Amino acid sequence: ILISRNISTNIIKQQISDNLINTTQSRANHIETLLGEYKGLTKTLATEITFRDALNENIIRPQRTDEINQRIKTITETHGEISRIRVLNKEGMIIVSSHEDTGIDKSTHEIFLKGKEGVFISDLHLSQFTHKVVLSISAPILLNKQFAGVLVINFDADKELFKITTDRTGLGETGEVYLVNKDGYMISPSRFIDEIFFKQKIDLRYLEYIEPSDTPLKAEIDIVKDYRGIEVLSVHTHIPEMDWSIFAEIDAEEA
Repeated sequence: ILISRNISTNIIKQQISDNLINTTQSRANHIETLLGEYKGLTKTLATEITFRDALNENIIRPQRTDEINQRIKTITETHGEISRIRVLNKEGMIIVSSHEDTGIDKSTHEIFLKGKEGVFISDLHLSQFTHKVVLSISAPILLNKQFAGVLVINFDADKELFKITTDRTGLGETGEVYLVNKDGYMISPSRFIDEIFFKQKIDLRYLEYIEPSDTPLKAEIDIVKDYRGIEVLSVHTHIPEMDWSIFAEIDAEEA
C-alpha cells in the first residue's frame, strides 16, 4: 500500500510539473503572438492616408485636424485595447493626440527615436494621462517615401495582456503566472498582493540567464521561496523581444 501511495504521489507531482511547463510555454507563446498583433496594427495604421495627411503641410490645418481626430475616435472605439494615440512630426513634437498633450516635445524620447527607424515597442509603464499600465508602440509615418513623423499607440495591458497572465485555468488554488522585467520587478498582477506593479522585486539570482538562442523553456522544476517567502514549484522562460521572464508557480504544499 505504501509503495502504491508513493507511486500515486509521484505521478501527481509529475502531472503538476508537466502542467506548469506547458502553462509557461503556452502563455509565453500567447504573449508573443499578442505583441506581434499590436506591432502589426500600429505599422498598418501608420500607413493610413489620414495619419499621413496629418503631417502634410499642403493640406489646410483645420481640415487635417478634424479628420485625424475623427479617425482617432473611431480607432479607440473599435479597438478597446487602445487607450491613447499620438502623432509626432519629424521634429518629435506631438501635433495631434487623443489626450491633452499636443505641443509636447518628445524628440529625445526613445519612443520617437526608435520609432523613426521602424516599429518599436516600449516596456510596460504607467501612463501619466490614463493612469493605466500600458505598452507604447511607435512606427514611422512616411510621405512620398520620406520620413515625416511617428505614430504612437498605447495598448492597455489590462484589456488583453494581463488576461493572459491572470487566467487561473489549471493552476489550482495557489498557482499563478506573472511577468518580471529585466530589472527583476513584477510587471503583471499578483494573485496574492494588490497593486504590485513595479513595487515587488523578485530574486532572480538562482536563475541561469537564458540566451535567446538557447532552449526557450527551462524543462526543470525549481523549488524556491517566492516573493511571499513561501516555498513553491516554479517554472520560467524568457520572452526575448521584451527581455521579460514569465513564471508559472504553485505552492509546494498544494503540489
